[in-house]
Amino acid sequence: MASPTLPKRTAQKKTEADSYAVINYKLGDLGIFRGQTENDYGIDVDLELEQAGFVTGKSVKIQVKSSENLKLRLDGTPSIGGIKQSTLNYWCQIAFRTSVLAYAVDLATEKIYVTADLFWQATKLIDGSAKTKSISFLPEGKDNRPGQDCHHHSRVPADDHRGGGRTHHSLAPARAVPRTSRGRISL
Repeated sequence: MASPTLPKRTAQKKTEADSYAVINYKLGDLGIFRGQTENDYGIDVDLELEQAGFVTGKSVKIQVKSSENLKLRLDGTPSIGGIKQSTLNYWCQIAFRTSVLAYAVDLATEKIYVTADLFWQATKLIDGSAKTKSISFLPEGKDNRPGQDCHHHSRVPADDHRGGGRTHHSLAPARAVPRTSRGRISL
């Protein structure tokens, strides 16, 4: 008697699950990671930030990209391609309310790379064409937690005027822009 045919786990689903596991393990103390598995249009994870053990109600939207052997450019940073114009537009719309970041996870080394807030990078890449674009990540060793192989924060330029001419320091409280101070996240 032949055994029944069962669903097979795809390589993409395994890679996705592995990347989430690395992020939760290495960055879990930043707050609560909530997967956005349904209707994913460019955001994979919602991170509700934690401060001194208290959940803050402030969140960061995260797109996760991963590879078994992440290719790095000469400057030591990954560049991830295939980003649609519609995704760039979507990130910009979300970024009016909260930070949008991308994590690149090298599954072989378990290193995690992060972008700066994607608003400015996405805005510069939008050109109305049908061409996909590539996003860049912060260099390895820049703004990472001491003693760990991960980069985990977003910096918004001082001239960030998404909120009608206000800098990020004067945006509405719902705007979470995590920054580091001595390797710890701050709001």
